[in-house]
Amino acid sequence: GRGARLEQPNVNAQQLDLRSRVRGLPRDAAALRRLLAALPEPPAAAGRLAVIPCAGSGTRMGALGYPKPLHPIGGVPSVVRLMEALSPHVSGFYLPVNEAPGEERLFRDAFAASGGRWETTFVPVARPLGDGDAVLHALRAMPPGFAGDIVVAWGDATILDPEIVTLCLRALNVLDAAAPLVVPTVFEREPYVALIRDADG
Repeated sequence: GRGARLEQPNVNAQQLDLRSRVRGLPRDAAALRRLLAALPEPPAAAGRLAVIPCAGSGTRMGALGYPKPLHPIGGVPSVVRLMEALSPHVSGFYLPVNEAPGEERLFRDAFAASGGRWETTFVPVARPLGDGDAVLHALRAMPPGFAGDIVVAWGDATILDPEIVTLCLRALNVLDAAAPLVVPTVFEREPYVALIRDADG
């Protein structure tokens, strides 16, 4: 989303056209991909940051003994795979992590062992209250007045389609203040998390 562009939108003709065309393709994923792929390339990664919440306790996976985003997938911590997928699109990462003793060190050690080379800011979270709270902690830790794009991806999202990231950034680039938040979703009969849409999609 846009870092500090939540004011009343000034919608132009191109933005209105894209919004109306997207609303006309609510369940046709292939057509929507083609529509977004035809949009202009998004700006370079400079000035765009990623937030990856990693402060959860991971109770659903049982007693791992380490944060869930550090669980290895093919020998590589899942969060490292996620950062590799996002790195072409962002200039830095903000990782909210649990303030518990030694937690940040676990991430730093994992990054060092995996050859992590990204500009990363760890944000301690004293009392984790969920992903939304973790994102808020990261926003507060960013430079004052930051108004660039922000990409949010969950720390255990190990299977991330790079094309989806690019398509979302293309849409965000065109829509700008007309849609300061772009959320990729799929239609499921029994979703894990439900998103209720209004008449504008």
